[in-house]
Amino acid sequence: MTAAAPADVAGSEELLGLFVDAVAEYAIFLVDADGTVSAWNTGADRLHGYHDDQIIGRHFSVFYPAEDVAAGRPARDLAVAARDGVYNDDGWRVRADGTRFWAHVVITALFDGDRLRGFAEVTRDDTAARAVRARVETLTEITNGLLAEHESSDTLASIAAHARLLLGADQAWISSPAEHGKVRIRAADGCLAGPEVGAELPLTGTVTAQVLAGDQPILIDDLASRSPDGDFLTGMAAVLAAPLVAGPTTIGVLVVAVSAGGPRFRPEDLEILREFAARAALLLEYERAQQTLRERDLIGERERIATDLHADVIRELSWTGMTLQTADGFVTSPQAHERIEEAVERLDATIRRIRQVIFELPTGQLSG
Repeated sequence: MTAAAPADVAGSEELLGLFVDAVAEYAIFLVDADGTVSAWNTGADRLHGYHDDQIIGRHFSVFYPAEDVAAGRPARDLAVAARDGVYNDDGWRVRADGTRFWAHVVITALFDGDRLRGFAEVTRDDTAARAVRARVETLTEITNGLLAEHESSDTLASIAAHARLLLGADQAWISSPAEHGKVRIRAADGCLAGPEVGAELPLTGTVTAQVLAGDQPILIDDLASRSPDGDFLTGMAAVLAAPLVAGPTTIGVLVVAVSAGGPRFRPEDLEILREFAARAALLLEYERAQQTLRERDLIGERERIATDLHADVIRELSWTGMTLQTADGFVTSPQAHERIEEAVERLDATIRRIRQVIFELPTGQLSG
């Protein structure tokens, strides 16, 4: 390896300094061996809220929550980094204004030979990513709960209720196209006066129509500027909607909405709803498959009953009829002869009726 000339080294160090200072998404700063801040980049200014003249010379423990400082966490983190060369951590950090953020932190020990010169810390704000992970975990718990409840008589209502809770919404409903260019509410859940199950309105211009047209989730975060379209959005400030897609078929649209004055949806909520809707659609498809199996089982049971009737009951009735006809040849009383003939006719009619029922069983109207 060719050694760089002193001028080249100086130029490289200057470029490195410019690069570190230009990185805005990461807080990069140096502390001495005791933890006192000695250098500070633009990203650290943005993330922590301190200008360099406000933080250089202060101990880096100001970035930790008070409870961590009281527990000796800052000194322990530096000690681990000095021992192992690097220390990784995920936890709360504090900005200059006192607000907290969830940080991913890497502290690297800087040695000059065997002498510890200080530490370099790189910090990334992971608050949003942590919130998404937490919601995904909640999503998994909720969908597992839905699977456990899949035999509920109103799965659609359960899906709407769980979606509303997952997204912190005020209203949730499931809609689908109906006849004559209408959209119908199939299920609804919420703490405000919202759409009623079974209600219909023209499909054109609705959130349902927008989702079905693009077959993609949508976020409308400013309903105040949206012209009235007859939708179920009166009093709502923002809405998220996602298609319920089972195989090649879109079976409906899941909509959640928040009222004016409440917290708004975030862009990452769109992906949360998309994933939840996909799992809910799978649940509906699973339930549909279970219903098909139940119907097939019912048909199989009816065919078994038909076989038993044909093999046992009809055979016994036919044998009884033949026995009566044979006995009729030995009867001399006209009245007895007439009664035997009537009994044989009734047996024949019963056999014909049973055969008709057997014929209708596999293809009759299913009630299961």
